[in-house]
Amino acid sequence: MLLYDLFASPAATVYSKSGAVRGRNALSIMYFWTGTLAATATLWASNLDNPDKTNDNDWVQVTDVTLTNPTSGGGKFGVTVGNAHFKYYRLKFAGPTGAGNLSVYVDHVVASTNL
Repeated sequence: MLLYDLFASPAATVYSKSGAVRGRNALSIMYFWTGTLAATATLWASNLDNPDKTNDNDWVQVTDVTLTNPTSGGGKFGVTVGNAHFKYYRLKFAGPTGAGNLSVYVDHVVASTNL
């Protein structure tokens, strides 16, 4: 699912849409950027039923996952987050500079059980 599609030069911190993943075993994240866009990428999570999406107050940073920061010249990054047991996840791109496109894709993985 596409969680964020940013076109143009961002003026401030941007957040991806949050995605509900409760009951999933893993979360796969992929993002692409173009142009001179640069920012610091972090993953955030919340267990609240209706977390405030305008700031970090209802969210905690997931510190056991290292993300690649978008840097000028374009690029792509992907990672699988195991043990994705929070109710919601979202990406934060702080301190953006430059101009370009940023697209974030996230999918949920349910592990199979062999009986």
